[in-house]
Amino acid sequence: MRKLREVNCNKRVYYCQRCLNHNRLEPRKNHKCDCIYANCTCNKCILVEKRRMLNIQLHELEEIADNEINDIEDIDDNYNKIGNKIKGGKFIFL
Repeated sequence: MRKLREVNCNKRVYYCQRCLNHNRLEPRKNHKCDCIYANCTCNKCILVEKRRMLNIQLHELEEIADNEINDIEDIDDNYNKIGNKIKGGKFIFL
């Protein structure tokens, strides 16, 4: 099944994955409140929900990892190569 269709050669239309599971082509835009399969518990729709939850968890883990990397870079930026703290953007030489 196709999940998107080219319209006017440069716009893509994405379709509701739950409706696609039930052989219906419903554009995803402004469809969430009207989806008749929003509470469906068939195997395919459960898989869609599990995939959605996994994507949320992965996004949160990526965000945490990015924050940790930024914190490490900030610590490294506060010290010069000799190990002396940088104040006001100037190196302190002892």
